[in-house]
Amino acid sequence: MNFTSPLFLIGFPLVCLFYRMLPAIPRDLPGDASQEHVMRGRSHGPTGRNLVAQGLFSRQTFLLLASWLFYMGGSFRCFPLLLLVTLVTYLGGIAIEKARIEKARANENGRAYENGRADENGREDGNGRAWMILALVLIFVFGILFFFKYFGFVQDNFNRFTGIDSRGLRLPLPAGISFYSFQSISYCLDVYRGRRGAERNFRDFALFVSFFPQLVAGPIERADDLLPQLKACPSPAESDTPIGAFYILRGFFKKIVIADFVSVYVSALFDAGKYNGPLTVLAGMLFGFQIYADFSGYSDIALGAARLLGIRLHINFDSPYLADSIRDFWRRWHITLTSWFTDYVYIPLGGSRRGTAVHVRNILIVFLLSGFWHGADWHFAAWGLYHGVLLSCGVLLERARRNAAGRGRMLLSDMSFGPGPIRILRTALTFLLTSFGWILFRASSVRHALSMYAGLGKGWMDPAVLRAAFMSAGAPLSAASIVRIALIPVLLYLIRVVPDAHESNDSGGRAGLLRITAFLMASAIVVSWIGNLAGGTGNDFIYFQF
Repeated sequence: MNFTSPLFLIGFPLVCLFYRMLPAIPRDLPGDASQEHVMRGRSHGPTGRNLVAQGLFSRQTFLLLASWLFYMGGSFRCFPLLLLVTLVTYLGGIAIEKARIEKARANENGRAYENGRADENGREDGNGRAWMILALVLIFVFGILFFFKYFGFVQDNFNRFTGIDSRGLRLPLPAGISFYSFQSISYCLDVYRGRRGAERNFRDFALFVSFFPQLVAGPIERADDLLPQLKACPSPAESDTPIGAFYILRGFFKKIVIADFVSVYVSALFDAGKYNGPLTVLAGMLFGFQIYADFSGYSDIALGAARLLGIRLHINFDSPYLADSIRDFWRRWHITLTSWFTDYVYIPLGGSRRGTAVHVRNILIVFLLSGFWHGADWHFAAWGLYHGVLLSCGVLLERARRNAAGRGRMLLSDMSFGPGPIRILRTALTFLLTSFGWILFRASSVRHALSMYAGLGKGWMDPAVLRAAFMSAGAPLSAASIVRIALIPVLLYLIRVVPDAHESNDSGGRAGLLRITAFLMASAIVVSWIGNLAGGTGNDFIYFQF
């Protein structure tokens, strides 16, 4: 779902209006339907009676049709694939649950399953049929993902290795396939592990896979969190309208005012051809701001759109550039993807429980897979391994710190310089390390990234290369542009804290601050959008390509 397309800008207000007009009947909701889901420390909203849509043409049916129409409006040819993955995982979940129940009834230890007691991977001795069904579902879904996303990459590398002068097959990547594949797979894995029952209502399950605010670029939701809400479709609370609208406004501000503005300078820097230290460092930092504003902007719009419908999605970003370590960064960046890999790859591999060597191995595997998830190219894999190595170094340093403490020694990290200065230094170092990593992510190839890294030691006293790069791209770095770029971190911080203030119980001066901020943001969005249209600039959301 492209939130900047006319289809969404015109269609979503109509969907929101008709959704709220559908008849509703008071009914008790499942507990999950009224919870505010936050990745770290979920806060639970008030339970009780809510207005829930019922009838022949229910809110669920309306949302499902709207989600499918929105998807077909942007990717009509890819819709059958979405429907096929939905159908296979729906039937697979039912078949897995049926196989588990039959095995439990035939097994004298079946009550362990009925009471939800399974091992950490959900396996039961001899439950081969459920495992086989799960394996077939995984092969099918991952096979489709591999064919469309990775087949050409594998073919290219095979041809290069064998000396064949031919380019691999390149197919258009179906919109959202990486996201809805992972979301539907997590459902099947949870059913296999006995964490939840299979969903028998195809309409509700299809809506879980296809819910339009988060279908194309996340957040990647779990069935236990999203399905109960979609089955209930509660009427939005009074506070949902202003909060949801502000999230949407904040998302458009990040995308149009920050990300699209910075993208011009990022492209100029990465396409310069001749690189020095200031250019390379600035390229990594600016792209870090661009991808954060772009992706978190999309997530904010998704959260806001869902909130206007009374649905709560997971927060996907939590001020990642305020992290004071790489580990902390990954607790704050693309939280739902990190959680997915943690629960379904890292923990089943053994996590951190089997010694340091296995712990480091598991980290490297997870981040290699995370890199390839982002794209079928070696520079994405290198970016993933870069973060895996940094995290592994953190693990080894932590082990050395514990060993030193056991021998009564003190490391530099243990010295007391006061929490403020140390935290600032750690945060600055973490930002610098992630910025260097973004060069691998944004570069067209590993060779391109290495050529940029090679220039780090040159040109620190000569800004001519930097000026030439901007001039050649038709983006001269004026005083106004420098001020606007310098204000980006401040703007990102301010628009992050204002909604938190609004959601608090203090409705005095903070409500006025919210209105002023919303007005200024809306004005900036309109001006920037007009400028983008006049200049022919503006880009799709970055994560659409994944």
